[in-house]
Amino acid sequence: MKILVLALLLSAVTWGCSLSSELPQPSTSTPAGIPGASPSPELTHPPVLAITPTPPPSETAAPFVPFTVSTWADNVVLHDNPGHLSTKLGVLPDNTPLTALGRTPGGEWLMVKTADNRLGWVFAGLVETSGPDMRTAPLVNPTGVITLRGRLTDEAGSPVNGVQFAVLQAGVTEEIRTDAMTDDEGIFYAFLPADSKGSWWVEYTAISCESSVMDATCSNWSGAPEPKGMYVQLPGGAYTPIQFTWK
Repeated sequence: MKILVLALLLSAVTWGCSLSSELPQPSTSTPAGIPGASPSPELTHPPVLAITPTPPPSETAAPFVPFTVSTWADNVVLHDNPGHLSTKLGVLPDNTPLTALGRTPGGEWLMVKTADNRLGWVFAGLVETSGPDMRTAPLVNPTGVITLRGRLTDEAGSPVNGVQFAVLQAGVTEEIRTDAMTDDEGIFYAFLPADSKGSWWVEYTAISCESSVMDATCSNWSGAPEPKGMYVQLPGGAYTPIQFTWK
């Protein structure tokens, strides 16, 4: 009996393999050798819908709307380019309204338009706004200047903000100087006239209350940049950022 059952099973397997190879499509006839089998309905496949994912709506930045700032001190200089050494276009009294149009990398200089339609740059620390934050003004990379960049980090490589550096022309009797402060990335941007050349001395001069190395009372900090200063040869030296480390 066991031999007969095994033979029947082998016969069924052999028949199934043969049927699979001979009839690749479903059949509507009753397969031979299977008592009581009823015809199988013909299989129909519903159409496949090609679904194209709908891309998310693109995020379009809102257009910049110029806003008004005002000087909060007397004798605020309007320059033709950012930087304390750039050509002076005029001197603005206290409470002069200006239209803010842009800002430099680092945010220390603001591009403005005066009420009489003069276009120029003012030091951002000498103006204030009752409306939008001045950091919302678009970045403008100024032309017609040499941009000297430096970076200050701590020994772990983290940026140190709020530290001021002076940039002075070396070998001259009259002080020719501009200043720049490190931003939240630890980078300072010093803007010099396009014809600046020769040897310039860059040194640490001050620290602000907002610096990450200053305590909460703005009365105590430890450490200083190393080196304290270094020489840079312009114009070629402006292409490579200079590095300082707070120790």
